[in-house]
Amino acid sequence: MLLCNKIQRLRSFKQIARHLITGLGAGAMLLLAGCASPPAFDQSDANEFISSIMLKAPATREDQLFNQRFEKMILKQGVEKKYRLDYRLTGTSSSTLSVRGSSSTLINSTMSINFSLINLENDETVYQSSVVARASSGTISAYYGQQKSQQFVNERLAGNLAEKVINKLIIYPSQIAK
Repeated sequence: MLLCNKIQRLRSFKQIARHLITGLGAGAMLLLAGCASPPAFDQSDANEFISSIMLKAPATREDQLFNQRFEKMILKQGVEKKYRLDYRLTGTSSSTLSVRGSSSTLINSTMSINFSLINLENDETVYQSSVVARASSGTISAYYGQQKSQQFVNERLAGNLAEKVINKLIIYPSQIAK
């Protein structure tokens, strides 16, 4: 008799466990189904938008590097230009970090850009912002080497700023849609 009661309890426990597992599985599926939403970001629209931006003629080496990196990231060629990007790169500010007892010196450099997106139809500024990029260079003891290292940092920063500006501009169409 005792064995029969244990078997009946075990059967009811298995049924309860099956119902719990089924319920948890169904609940998890409902939860995951609720997380699925239509994509809010369309890559082809973003590529089209970025490709419709015209850049100003470069005045400095950093402007030229910025334009080159920006244009390198444009995936659709031959798109009609609807916007103009006016920008101003602000030269690097540097701070030096020396380590006591070592001949190495690190230079932390910062470059920023203020930019405006202008609609070519009405010459109206539709978006403006700024971005900052930072990089480190150093551990070169020769003065000439330090100058060259700093030059390459400026070039890296100009390219990095182009990527950051594109990242900011990609979200602009979704902001105006709201």
